[in-house]
Amino acid sequence: MFIRIGRKSTLAHAPESLARTGPGLSTTGLEKWDWLATDRVPEDSLQRLMAHPQLPQVQYRVVQGALAFAAANREFQSLAADAGSFFLCCVAVYMDCTGGLTHRRLRAMTGGSGLISAGRATALLWRLRASGMIEAASDDSRRFVAAPAIRAIMRERLRVEFEPLSLLDPDIAPLMARFDAPGIFDMLMIQLGEDLIGSAGRPDTRLQDMGRLLAHNCGIMVLYALIEAMGDDSQFPPRGSARVSVSVLARRFGLSRSHVLRVLRMMEEMGWLTSEGDLRTLGPRLGAELRTFHALMALGALRAACRALRGPVPAPAAA
Repeated sequence: MFIRIGRKSTLAHAPESLARTGPGLSTTGLEKWDWLATDRVPEDSLQRLMAHPQLPQVQYRVVQGALAFAAANREFQSLAADAGSFFLCCVAVYMDCTGGLTHRRLRAMTGGSGLISAGRATALLWRLRASGMIEAASDDSRRFVAAPAIRAIMRERLRVEFEPLSLLDPDIAPLMARFDAPGIFDMLMIQLGEDLIGSAGRPDTRLQDMGRLLAHNCGIMVLYALIEAMGDDSQFPPRGSARVSVSVLARRFGLSRSHVLRVLRMMEEMGWLTSEGDLRTLGPRLGAELRTFHALMALGALRAACRALRGPVPAPAAA
């Protein structure tokens, strides 16, 4: 998962340059996804996405992309294996894009989120530095900058979420054509970071079970691996059953067998999964929660795409 979106948007927290429309601003075709006049994600926008006939294919592509990303970036995956750690990595890059990453600013920003403690933020900050993801600024040893490695990794993680959106709205094509251009990544991270920080501690009540899964190390990846094992289907998640052993899942994600068992049993308790030995079948309750989860993710990404393409507000003309 890239971004947690609660029912409330973060318009009040957004930079003014990202929160205005009007004469002189370029239009993107994506304005229909940019809820500027309300402090809540519009229900009609959410329902429109959830009913889109291509949403199941978007979901399959997100699952496949996330699994491929995890396999190709094992060190980063181990750093950001649960929602709290991934949140911190996103906030670190966001801070780098908005004036600088310092230990004090990071603790202050994450300590009140309810998602990760200030102490854990400190520990992960030093893990990021030890792994070469961040480095001390040349002009101030108290300030860190995001290394090219974490910027490249985060860009590829964003690509997993953004590329499939062309199935929902072809107007995102100009963004994807410029996805690797200088400045686009920073503009996306600023908007997504504002949403992430604003929604932390205010999870959508419709996604309580998903929140429990995301809090577990590689919980979402275990679920995605089960979905992958079922094969493609005309609906999402796929119907049918597949044999998937605890040992295989543990080796794939570098987890203990006991941890994988805890995650599987939690999914069974939530009505998402039934197991007969190694034979796994996804339950009917899973589909509705994943549809809401992926639709909210897509809404946040489409709004960020709109604002990144629109760019900053032009300065007023001199009198």
